[in-house]
Amino acid sequence: MLRIALILNLFFSSLIFGQLSNDNCAQGEQLCPNTWVQVDNFNSTATTCLSCEDDFDTCFVPLNSSWFTFTTYAGGNLVFEIQNITFNPAVDNDNNSLNFAIFQADVACFAQSYNLVHCANDLVVNATELVVDLEPNTVYHVVFSGTQNGIGALEPSEATFLVRISGPAVDRPAASVSIGASPAEICRGEPVTFIADLSNCPDSTDVQWFKNDELWLTVPSNAITTEDVEDGDVFYAVTTCFDVCIETIQTNNYTLIVHDFLVYAGEDVTIIQGDGIQLTGFTTENFYYWSPELGLTNPNITNPIASPNSTTTYNFHASNGICEIVDGITITVVSDLVVPNVFSPNGDGINDVWEILGTENYEEVYVLVYDRSGQKVLESVNYNPLRFWDGSNRGKPLPVSTYYYVITVDRNSSTEKTIKGPVTIVR
Repeated sequence: MLRIALILNLFFSSLIFGQLSNDNCAQGEQLCPNTWVQVDNFNSTATTCLSCEDDFDTCFVPLNSSWFTFTTYAGGNLVFEIQNITFNPAVDNDNNSLNFAIFQADVACFAQSYNLVHCANDLVVNATELVVDLEPNTVYHVVFSGTQNGIGALEPSEATFLVRISGPAVDRPAASVSIGASPAEICRGEPVTFIADLSNCPDSTDVQWFKNDELWLTVPSNAITTEDVEDGDVFYAVTTCFDVCIETIQTNNYTLIVHDFLVYAGEDVTIIQGDGIQLTGFTTENFYYWSPELGLTNPNITNPIASPNSTTTYNFHASNGICEIVDGITITVVSDLVVPNVFSPNGDGINDVWEILGTENYEEVYVLVYDRSGQKVLESVNYNPLRFWDGSNRGKPLPVSTYYYVITVDRNSSTEKTIKGPVTIVR
């Protein structure tokens, strides 16, 4: 019954601590500076073939080994700490202890190339070992082994414990990243360049940019240029440093000032050449002007009269003293109607219809024609080349005479205009 309990104890311990992935040197677990690692040598083995990883007897002969590795930075002294050693009570060993050694290997995991750097035997409680004069930028291997000392020790000891390395040999300058923007303040719609400034961060990876706590962009460089920014947006960047013992670093939060204010030049309009129209610019700022000045009564007020000779876009500029925002209005200038004052609907193919030129420049050309007595002889809502008047009324030719027209373009709009005059029918 006791044996069953011990077997179960060992089984559950194995579940807790797991079969070692670092049971061999080639899979040594990475030790990182100033980081505690919980490890064990449960169920580990020793590979002692000729020149294999465990084929050494310097310091101790490995019985069940677990392997680790670390890489120095500047080199020098190393502090190697072991704490919370807890031996497996299921192991038949009355003299539980641990051995460990540190090697530098000219050929990784090849015992004949091992150079012993540090050795410690029969550890049973917390230990702090000072390892001196390590080379910079060098990979070192660490091996732990249980012991089997004395007549009562029938199996190698197994234990769980904590390991940490620190000191000048492995300490690295703190990697950091900060965020900035150029320019620091922008106007709405302007581009801005964000820069993630890396410090002590070799082997950095792609930079992940976050906007308002959501992943926004992932780019290989540490700078991005964008116009996709609004006032109040919060940005930060994340990247990693070092190929070994990777560190993830994050910038401070950064909020860009985006200046934005109302600037409105008005809706685009169409006018007849020679006419003018009053502009109705609006802004919440006190500094503004129109450009170009040509055709304006006063470019420095919000509502000048514009009388361009040709189609022109006027830009309304407003400024808050830091940046300028511009809105534009296009005034399309069309030629006036050309209205003949005589035509001859006699069927000779020459001047047979009253051909008013320029009707295509208007949304609507409304034409009324009256005789001398004031009787309406023509009404056309949309006068155009397909509806040019042939001098008849209800299909009957009108007599030679002078008639009077009223032409209204774009009725009920801001560009409405009325033209009146006589037209004479001759035969």
